[in-house]
Amino acid sequence: MEHRSVAKIVHAALLAVALGLFVYHASIYWAWTEDDAFISFRYAQNLAAGNGLVFNPGERVEGYSNLSWVLLAAAALRTGLDPATVAKSVGLACGALAVFLSWLLARRLTPQPGPTALLAPFYLAISPVLVQHAASGLETSLFAVLVVGGVLLAGAGSGLVFASLRVLVLLLLAVTRPEGPAVAVLLLLLGPHARGAARSRRAWTEAAVFAAIFGAYFIWRWSYFGAPFPNTFYAKTRGGLHGIIDGAQYTLDFLRDAGGPLLVGLAAVPLIVGRTRPVMVPAIAVLAFYFGFVMISGGDWMFHYRFFAHVLPVIAASIAAGLDVVLSLPRPGKARTAAAYALIAVVLLATHMSLGNTELRIARIVLPALQRHNYLSQNYEELGRWFAENTAPEASIAISDVGAVGYFSQRTIIDMFGLIDPHIGRLRGRMHYKADPKYVLERRPDYIVLLSLSDEGEGYSFQRIPDYAMNSKPEFHEHYELHRTVPQYWQDEYVLVYRRRE
Repeated sequence: MEHRSVAKIVHAALLAVALGLFVYHASIYWAWTEDDAFISFRYAQNLAAGNGLVFNPGERVEGYSNLSWVLLAAAALRTGLDPATVAKSVGLACGALAVFLSWLLARRLTPQPGPTALLAPFYLAISPVLVQHAASGLETSLFAVLVVGGVLLAGAGSGLVFASLRVLVLLLLAVTRPEGPAVAVLLLLLGPHARGAARSRRAWTEAAVFAAIFGAYFIWRWSYFGAPFPNTFYAKTRGGLHGIIDGAQYTLDFLRDAGGPLLVGLAAVPLIVGRTRPVMVPAIAVLAFYFGFVMISGGDWMFHYRFFAHVLPVIAASIAAGLDVVLSLPRPGKARTAAAYALIAVVLLATHMSLGNTELRIARIVLPALQRHNYLSQNYEELGRWFAENTAPEASIAISDVGAVGYFSQRTIIDMFGLIDPHIGRLRGRMHYKADPKYVLERRPDYIVLLSLSDEGEGYSFQRIPDYAMNSKPEFHEHYELHRTVPQYWQDEYVLVYRRRE
């Protein structure tokens, strides 16, 4: 057997190992479903029941930002399947596909593809960033596979098949995340026809088809919800300078925990030495846009840097391409070459040890809580079921974390964080720092749910801004009484359920 054939078999086997490692790694987090996923499931629940795209029947507020994911969950419900199980299964499959496409992109980014491209899939399999969020019930891995697929297609040919795939992927990008339309337009502009003096007729056709379909959807969404952008956009992007500082800190923390600046900096090596491929232009453009988007949006609250999971396959492929360039640079003398290789090996080893330590620190907090069925969303699931069994169907509940409680209770929800409430969502300030307890009390909810470090809800024991603001209102204590206390051991908190006095 020829040496080249043996190398191909070895590479294929190692790629299969990386894919298997990714799936096994994700299975560790299978029980970890984020509360935000149940917001999409609640919209899907009402859509499947014929109530429309609403969280509360009769209230048209676009509190989701992932239409494609909502439609997937609605299809699961209509066929009698559990939307969480379907979402997590599809998320895991998309994550595995993103691993494969990252390897493919790494090969496209290097002039002479070699074994260094395997760094991309193994990095994705070992890092918890995409792994955990692929099993969280959210659209993260779907968006990640669409981004890396869009980058690959932007550097592909101009035939009818590639053109059709490009339009399809870009449309899915545009309806899967709020920043998706911007990424789609960027990739459309940097497609294979964007280079040169004139664009071909097919390039204009692609742009026209995308604009017509997405434009029709945009007009429908604006007319249906009464706003050009999702309510989540307003809730998360009105933080001003404080929000930008949060985004910068979020980015620096990611660079530290994702392997450090030395590892991530490898992605810039091909640009520095001038060894670039055509597909590198859309890859670098997407990464530059996304780092800017994260800075402006203020980052995210979830463990393992969910926002950067969206572009992690592109980052991993770019790192692998940079490593390939470094290894191919001429170095005189065997000793110097061996020393350089040894240094790179140490950097890679230290990087993966750092990834492991970061993940272990979080796993020691969350995984035991999941095993005890005491994680945040699990507690809220039990609370939602309690509301469904012990309150009238017309009861209303004010709460900051609306996902699982809203989905399982099927009661009217007043969102004190503002994701599904236009009034609070459009207040100035960073996400989770907005509050208007007077407005909430004027809506006269039957129940108000607060989280406290004290089982009696004493003064400064409230960690969430809306909860603290509500507790500081004399009218709240005048009209509401503590009705139920639920310990939440994983964060040493208590879920306090207050009932409106008769």
